[in-house]
Amino acid sequence: MTVTESRTGRAVQEDEFFADLEAGLFEGKREYEIPVATDEPELTTAEAEGLKPTDLLGSYRTDYTLSSDKSPERVENLRIASNAISGTLLAPGEVFSFNELAAPLKYNETHVIVDGKETTADGGGLCQVASTLFNAANYAGLEIVERNAHFSELPYIRPGMDATVWFGALDMRFRNTTDGYLLVQESVGEDGYVYANIYGRPTGTQVQMNSEPNFRGEDASEWVTYKTIEEDGKVTFDGPVYTTSYDALIDEHGKKIPPTDLTPAPVIP
Repeated sequence: MTVTESRTGRAVQEDEFFADLEAGLFEGKREYEIPVATDEPELTTAEAEGLKPTDLLGSYRTDYTLSSDKSPERVENLRIASNAISGTLLAPGEVFSFNELAAPLKYNETHVIVDGKETTADGGGLCQVASTLFNAANYAGLEIVERNAHFSELPYIRPGMDATVWFGALDMRFRNTTDGYLLVQESVGEDGYVYANIYGRPTGTQVQMNSEPNFRGEDASEWVTYKTIEEDGKVTFDGPVYTTSYDALIDEHGKKIPPTDLTPAPVIP
């Protein structure tokens, strides 16, 4: 990240100019002096340098080869959405919205899950991009504004640590609660993983996450997500943050896939 040096500029005093123009038109005035004032930068160079992202705050990765849909079209969807997100800068206090960046784009028709049933629609794979970034935001110690769980457990993400999206209805959002700018990066590797990284100013915050099942049956399961937050070497939170219930998945042939038939994905920050 580089900072462009600040400098004093000049700005037209629009209100004053248009008032003079309006009055002059009735008088037949043909020449006007444009009022210009000094325009100081909102940030000095030093202030901008102090807000610049310098450290990796949180990261996460998920294995896209574990999805039941391994088509090139789904992988391309992963890249389209990841590219839309990567490079986003968030000012202090600003809220990141996955749908705001990803929704305007065109995606391939691939497998998706609607109400626990496998079907096809445009945009298969976007939930994996959102879930990967959701966990990176958690590991960065950021405030999660909106998270919605899937209807069923999925093989590529640890149950209780997923975040589904549906344009116009379900979003994944988090807030920049740090004192500097955040840089969001996401990419799809040739090694089979989706990578999400969030950079910012050092915060002294370390986060650990995990999830464990309360139960897993033939028709449903329930998972509890745990988080430990350490700030400047002191544990400030250690406990559950989500309890997520899942129903059995129905595949595209109408066959029920019980949660007990799925191997939970590992936690891989």
